[in-house]
Amino acid sequence: MTNYILSIIVAFIAMLMDIRFRRVNNCFLLITFFSVLLFKLPIEKRELLLSLFGLVFPVIIFFIPFYFRFIGAGDIKVLCILGFVFGINKFFEVFIIICCMSVPEYIFYRIFSRKNYPFCVSIFTGVIVFMFYRFMYGE
Repeated sequence: MTNYILSIIVAFIAMLMDIRFRRVNNCFLLITFFSVLLFKLPIEKRELLLSLFGLVFPVIIFFIPFYFRFIGAGDIKVLCILGFVFGINKFFEVFIIICCMSVPEYIFYRIFSRKNYPFCVSIFTGVIVFMFYRFMYGE
C-alpha cells in the first residue's frame, strides 16, 4: 500500500513541476529515490531484484526517443523511480496504461495549446488509472 501512495505522490509532484517549469527537479528525484529505497530495503531479495530491473527498464526503452528529443530526461527519471517502486512485473502494466493514456491526452493538448506536451501528465493519469484498476479487481 505504501508503494501505491508513494507512487501517486511522486507522479503528482512531478506532473506539477513539468507543467509549471517544463522540467523535473533532480533534487526532488534524488530524495524520492532514496526514500523509495528506504521502503524497499526490508523486502526480500527477489523483489529487490525485480525492482532493480524496473529501475533500468525505462532507460533502455526510452533511449532512442530521448536521443531524438521526443521525451525529456526528467520524464525518464520519473519512470525509473516508478519502475523501482512497482518492480518490473507491475511496471509493464503501468507502462502500457501510460502509453494508452498519452495518445488522447497529446491530441487534446495539441488542439488547445501550441506548447510542448508535458509527458508527466500522462504518467500521473496512468498511475491513477492503474491504481483504480488494482483496487477494483484486487491486488
